[in-house]
Order: sequence, then C-alpha cells, then structure tokens
Amino acid sequence: MVFEVTVNEVKVQKDAELNDEFVKRVSDKSATVEEYRQEIREELEAIREMSIENYISNQIMAQLVETSDIVCGSDDLEAAFATQKANFESQIMSVGGDMETYLTWMGLTQEEYEEKLMIAAENAVKQEMIIDEIIAREGIEADDAAREKVAFMYDETVDSLTAVIGENMMDKMAAMQNALEFLCENAEVTVVETTAAAEAEAE
Repeated sequence: MVFEVTVNEVKVQKDAELNDEFVKRVSDKSATVEEYRQEIREELEAIREMSIENYISNQIMAQLVETSDIVCGSDDLEAAFATQKANFESQIMSVGGDMETYLTWMGLTQEEYEEKLMIAAENAVKQEMIIDEIIAREGIEADDAAREKVAFMYDETVDSLTAVIGENMMDKMAAMQNALEFLCENAEVTVVETTAAAEAEAE
C-alpha cells in the first residue's frame, strides 16, 4: 500500500528579534529599541508606585472603617451584597468552575460563604461612604491625571474605558482616586524595614 502526501507548506518557529521593526509592531509609543526599553522601565516604575499607593490607601481605609461608627443603610448593604455575589460567581464561572465545587474545595457552607460576602459588602459600603464624605468636604474633583491612573489600572485608555463605563462613572472613579491620594498625602505613614532575622523570628 502506497500513500501519497502533498506538503503544502512548512513553517519554522523563530524567536522574535528585538529590533526597531519588532518595536513598531508591538508598541504604539516607541519606534526604536531604546525607546521601547524606556517605555517598559516607565511602565514597571508606574506599576511599582501604584502598588505602594494601593497598599498604603488600603491600610488607611481599613483603619478608618474599623474606627468609624458608620451605620450602613439596609438598601445600600443589600445592593452591595448582590453586586459582590454576582461578580464573584461570575468570576468562578468564567474559569469553568461552579459554586458547589468551589464551596466544597474551600470547606464552606452556603451560609458561611454568604456571611463572608456580607462582611465584604459592608466594608465596601463603609469605604464608599467615607470616600464620598472626603470628596464632599475637601471639594475633590476628577481631573485628567486621575482619569489616566484609573484607565491604567484597567489596562485601558481613558477613551476606551469611558466608552464602557460612561463619563459619570469615570469621573466618579477619578474623584475617588484623588480622594485616596489625598488620604495618603495627609496620613502619618510609618515605614518599618524588615530584616531577614526579624522575618525568621516571625515565622
């Protein structure tokens, strides 16, 4: 028995070469290798700074929520709970999972799962109320710099993100970003350097 095979095409995979032509294909900002390297350095630095800012603002917000006597309205709490639940379960489904399997894997009952969501929802409502109060008291508004930061966090441009969430939501998120930066700038932040010996002792 004889088989005849026709080979239409043969392809060889090659590693991409970092040159100006490659840069033009993958970057909208840079035209040369050196410009691209600088672009990457700036992006990494921006990510590092944003990570630090987010950590500090999260710590500040946690303390404000813990020490506040805010009472959440039932309607706000129910809405936040429904949003938290829908978002989380959507994430589980997006990776091919289901809630029954997730709860079993985590060792949680449905009641325990919903209790955790309610705590997260209450914190979210309190944080938003605190931020809204700061915005109102300090007269904080959205600006282009804050819009750029919000868009960067979602790996979008300002225009593309605004097209999805709308101008009002974009301005609200930008104002919240400025309020968080206001908190960071006016908080007393203590930086503690952790040594290897201290880390070993803590373990």
